[in-house]
Amino acid sequence: MKTRKKIWFFCTSEPNELDGKNIKLRRHGQLMVYLRKKGFEVLLITSNFSHYTKKIRNLDTKKIKITNNFSILSLKTLSYKKNISIRRYISYLLLGYELKKTIKKLDRPDAIVLSLPPIDTSVPLVRYAIRNNVPIISDFRDMWPDIINISLRGFFRFCFTPFFYLMKSNLIFIKNNSDVVISVSKGMLRWIKSRSLIHQPSKYIYISHNIKKISIKKINKKIKIFYAGVINSANDMRKFLNYFLLLDKNISNQFEIFIAGYGDEYQYLSDNIKNENIFFLGWVGASHIKKYSRLCNYGLVTYTNRKDFFNNVPNKLSEYLGYGLPVISTLGGESYDIMKKANCVIKCDLKNFNSFKQMLIKIVHNPSYKKQQINARNLFEKYFDSKKNLNQYYNVINEVIKK
Repeated sequence: MKTRKKIWFFCTSEPNELDGKNIKLRRHGQLMVYLRKKGFEVLLITSNFSHYTKKIRNLDTKKIKITNNFSILSLKTLSYKKNISIRRYISYLLLGYELKKTIKKLDRPDAIVLSLPPIDTSVPLVRYAIRNNVPIISDFRDMWPDIINISLRGFFRFCFTPFFYLMKSNLIFIKNNSDVVISVSKGMLRWIKSRSLIHQPSKYIYISHNIKKISIKKINKKIKIFYAGVINSANDMRKFLNYFLLLDKNISNQFEIFIAGYGDEYQYLSDNIKNENIFFLGWVGASHIKKYSRLCNYGLVTYTNRKDFFNNVPNKLSEYLGYGLPVISTLGGESYDIMKKANCVIKCDLKNFNSFKQMLIKIVHNPSYKKQQINARNLFEKYFDSKKNLNQYYNVINEVIKK
């Protein structure tokens, strides 16, 4: 009888089966399902804290069997509220301590996939892989620690300096000892490759989705705009909505905006932005994401043009494209460039109110709406379809194991 290949995933930033049935599996959640269907035995190593909902999953350190070839190892750690905070750093240190203790007791895998960040927390897995001759695939999804350093100011940046250099050193250690380097975009791949002179096999694979093609939509009474994602300080949602409140009624009444997601800005916005055309949905599951994506006419991206976003293609952006939604985007860089080339994006300039107003007026009178829907779906099938991208990832894993 053929022995199943065993693979570990270390991923703390995605929802998983511990969060209930109505969850939207993301990059590594989808990949784990795909590998299980291919006969792999999969272990997800994660924390008992949900990064998205900011809630403890009420589980201590324990291994939970989900199916006959899929288990989740939940490691106990500390909760945190803010994405950039001392408490989050301590949470990851505690998680790394639990990880180092626990993996010694596990059977050796055939490969390990790291979802990065966190950086420092992942080091015990790399050291384990070196000692036990296990191939490591490092998937870089964010520009830590660079982006943390950029986000901090003054005294806080000064205090972070020693942690920055420690994290930078650990980043280089992980990169240099990886058998394959993966990233979520071209820009992210350029960034991680520039961290050291050691070059190993590398590849960018965009975040992907399995979304069936839907029929062309028409505008029905009002133009419906859908936002799904994190609502925090790295987001221009507050400015977008404040500008919307300043519009004349004859313009604003032609739109409806549905906002799904959570973050440290959510409570303020939901309490203070009052308008009959703006609907705050809070944190919603996969079925509601699907419902509003099918209902609405445009997807909204309001990320700031920060270095990491500029060199990335956000998860929800590619999902909008799958539903044939042209995208209203404040974000430039890699994502904007590929959508502009495909003619399925509308640039949202928030530098001044008049630019914002003119942008919405153009949307009201957009003669290319039907064509942009087709272009959006075609772009999705070219770059973001999970059938293609998961197979690419599967081939990378098989090559690493065979070496």
